[in-house]
Amino acid sequence: MIKVEAMLDELSIGHENRIGWINGCRTPKEIASLIRETLTEQGYEVSTLSRLHQLALVSDKDPFEYVRLHSMLAVLRVAAKGGVNMPHYADNVHEFAPRLGMLTPRSGGYCCIKCIEDDLQNRNFSWYRRKHHLIGVDWCLEHGCSLSKVDSAVPFTQCPHLWLSENRLVPVNACEPNLPEEGFLRRYVEVATKLLERDRPFQVENVSLCLAKRAEQYNLRIGRLGKRPLISDRLFEIAPNDWLKQHLSAFDTKIPLVYFNRIDLLALYKQSPGLGDAYVMAIAVLYESVEEALFDLSSMNEVGLVSKGKGSKKRPSRRGAQFWEGNIWSEYLEANGMHSEMANRLNIERGYLGRRLSDLGLPTLRGIDTSPVWRAFLRFMEGEEFAKSCALENIDQAELETQLRNCSRRVYKAVQKILSKPLNQRRTKPLT
Repeated sequence: MIKVEAMLDELSIGHENRIGWINGCRTPKEIASLIRETLTEQGYEVSTLSRLHQLALVSDKDPFEYVRLHSMLAVLRVAAKGGVNMPHYADNVHEFAPRLGMLTPRSGGYCCIKCIEDDLQNRNFSWYRRKHHLIGVDWCLEHGCSLSKVDSAVPFTQCPHLWLSENRLVPVNACEPNLPEEGFLRRYVEVATKLLERDRPFQVENVSLCLAKRAEQYNLRIGRLGKRPLISDRLFEIAPNDWLKQHLSAFDTKIPLVYFNRIDLLALYKQSPGLGDAYVMAIAVLYESVEEALFDLSSMNEVGLVSKGKGSKKRPSRRGAQFWEGNIWSEYLEANGMHSEMANRLNIERGYLGRRLSDLGLPTLRGIDTSPVWRAFLRFMEGEEFAKSCALENIDQAELETQLRNCSRRVYKAVQKILSKPLNQRRTKPLT
């Protein structure tokens, strides 16, 4: 089998079909057989692996990272109930990966013609991006132009540039020819795209509290009874009607000041998780700043909810300076320096945790026993000359410089300690 690298933000189903195309497979069944046979020859028990996991392995990718970078799970699982809001790449991912792992929120294949042109110039082929398959995202955030849809019932059987050469790309019916520089539509697209970077769903109770708090700031009503406007009323006020008609189910049933469940239920505490695009709409309505919205939600999700007395409302209890300046080190060692493992143990959103640990000079230690950069780092820390360390591991000196800048002095000790453990004690469990 010819190995096919997954490209930046490439949609998993597009990557799967590109593997088949390059290897001469003619049907989905042939692609699946090729992948199963390849993994079986490598000693894997394929029947226990999701399609996402199989795609990662045949691409020589970490399954955890493959799920995070190439699936749409982050927008299909924006929120989850406490106790089941495990990371998208958690050990028990089998509960939802087979059902949701290869799905796209939006049916069909979408692409940006300017992205295709860039791809052909840089790579001589093109690929399908996740961010072009989000509900309501009718534009390419990078280029600002409207997207095109593949005129085929099986769009992923060919790369976008091939459909373009056959004149099979149809412009989407976008309410604006170009993505506005500001306003609701801009916020919506940016929030939806940012959510793709998340490692785990928000806890649904935390999202509800955030949305309810913001709604109160706009003097919007949360409960079913009352005369004040609802979140849905504000949505219908600021979002273009043409866009709402296309992307909001049951648009015609909306009555002013009457509950529109798809949107308004999201701010009620202890509700079941809503749909990903509905959360994005509510966030884009209630926040003027995308950065503020994601910071509030991530900070709330960093902590559990604790109650103060019988009948009281739950509120967040934040981890203080003592944790980040002291206790975090023991957690880092316990998780073998794996940020994803720490996020799972501490119930902290992976992106937020990564930023905090980066500020502390504690990078993720995934790959310390296989990465040439880490091996060069160890050589240098053990007394080898800088240039020779890079030459022996065949890396650019800039790569080691970056690694050294990102590491605190304690990292070398952590690496030594982890590498001294038996192999089965310093690896997290595989994705199943």
